[in-house]
Amino acid sequence: FAAMFALLHFAIGIDMLEAAVAATIGIATAPAVVLLVTNELKAEGPVTRRMLWHVALNNVIAAVGVTLLLPFIEARASGVSWNPVARAMWLIAGSFLLGFIAFQLMTLLARWLGKSAAPQFILSVGTVIATVGAAQQWRLSVLLSLLVLGVCARNLDRQHRLIDVEFGRAAQIFFVVLFVLTGATLHPDQLGAVAWIGLAFVIARSLGKAAALYALAWPAHISASQAGTLSLALTPIAGLTIGMTQPIYDIAPEFGARLAAIVISGVAILQLLGPIATRYALIRAGEGEPGARD
Repeated sequence: FAAMFALLHFAIGIDMLEAAVAATIGIATAPAVVLLVTNELKAEGPVTRRMLWHVALNNVIAAVGVTLLLPFIEARASGVSWNPVARAMWLIAGSFLLGFIAFQLMTLLARWLGKSAAPQFILSVGTVIATVGAAQQWRLSVLLSLLVLGVCARNLDRQHRLIDVEFGRAAQIFFVVLFVLTGATLHPDQLGAVAWIGLAFVIARSLGKAAALYALAWPAHISASQAGTLSLALTPIAGLTIGMTQPIYDIAPEFGARLAAIVISGVAILQLLGPIATRYALIRAGEGEPGARD
C-alpha cells in the first residue's frame, strides 16, 4: 500500500483519496489465477502454503479497506451531511453481521439436510446468492459479507455439519467466465493516456511486495530465495478489482472512471504476466510435481 500510494500521490500528484483507494485495491491478489496454477502444477511446499495465506490476507485487507473508504467517496461526491466515519463503521459491522447470520442459517439448514453432497451443494450456492442479494438490498459490502461467510464456515463449524463441496470440472467454466468478463472490460483505446501510470503502478506494487517479504524473511523463517519466489508468485492482480470499482461507479461516476483507468491498466498488464510469473515461481521453488511441470 505504501509503495503504490507514494507513487500515485507524491510522485504523480493524484488526489490523496483516489490514490488511497487505488493503492488499497492494488493490495488484492488474484485467487483464481493462483489456485488454478497451484492445482495445475499440483504444487505443495512452504512457498505454496505461504502464497495461499498471503492471497487470502491480501484480499481480506483490500475488501475491508475499500469498504472503509467508500463512505468518504460518497460524502465527497454527494455532499451529504452524515458522518462518513459512522457510515464506514456501519458498513464493516453490518457486513460482518450479515456474513455471520448467513453462516448460522446455513449450518441450521445443513443440520436438517444432512451430509449428502448434492443437497449441501445446493445449500452452498443458495446461501451465497441470498447473501449477495441481502448485501445489495441493505447497501452493505457484498465482498466482505461473503468473505465473512467463508471464514465462519471454515472455522466456526465445530459440529462439522458442513462438508467440503466438490464443484468438479464444471467449476472450470466459472474460471473461464471470470477471465472472459475481465478481458471484456478492458478497452485498449481508453488506456493509452494512462498506460504509463498503470505500468508504474504495477512496478510499485511488485517492488512493495518484494521489499516487505525480503525485510521479513528472517523473522518468518524463510530464506531470501524463498522470499523472492514468493513475491514473484504473488504477482497476479485480482480481476475482482474491477468488481471493487463498481460500487464507486454507482455513487461517484467521475471518481470511478478516473480510478478504473488506473486500476484496469494495471489489470491489463498483470492478467497477461501474472499467471506466467506464478507458474515460474512455483517451478523455481521446486514445489510442483515433475509431471505437472512439463
